[in-house]
Amino acid sequence: MKLRKAVVLLIAIFFVSCASPVAYKVSKDFEAISPVTVALIIIEENEDSREAIPFTLDVMEAALRGKGYNVVSRNRTFEAGAIGEYNADAVVFATITKWRKFNMPLYSSFKVAMEFEMVSSEGQRIWRASFDQKASQISRDKEVRRVLTTEIYEPLISRIVSNAFYSLPVATGAVGVTEGDEKRYFDWLP
Repeated sequence: MKLRKAVVLLIAIFFVSCASPVAYKVSKDFEAISPVTVALIIIEENEDSREAIPFTLDVMEAALRGKGYNVVSRNRTFEAGAIGEYNADAVVFATITKWRKFNMPLYSSFKVAMEFEMVSSEGQRIWRASFDQKASQISRDKEVRRVLTTEIYEPLISRIVSNAFYSLPVATGAVGVTEGDEKRYFDWLP
């Protein structure tokens, strides 16, 4: 009986711990608007995430260029009504919605969640995505736990941006990029 409960518990933990899919929506007007030039704006809701903003902008710019978009501006501030001032077809807003570090004896975790939104120069939302990632560590070594919760945010942000931007359509007229050319999760393996 105890074995049966243990197996059921392990199965439940397995299904609960699986990664969540990217929540996204592409507007039906996306192709009609067909943005090619975009500006990047990051909105920070959590002061602790400030250190990650330059890296996040770099990763987002690389992902957009990989989809054939021309990034014309990167900014950390935004004023309402200023979308047309960026001289771009659209603006991509990124919001770090969760930046949670948890550290206690023997266990530490770090969770990051982000939302992305592409708004046309006319102010219409044409794409939206959100995704989150969590890393955790069980260790007696205090230094290992400290590193996880203070220094290892790059892989989490890279996975979030990569997964979220996978749902973004390829830019119209992009040279050398076609739908489905993006690397999949294990494509880098030999």
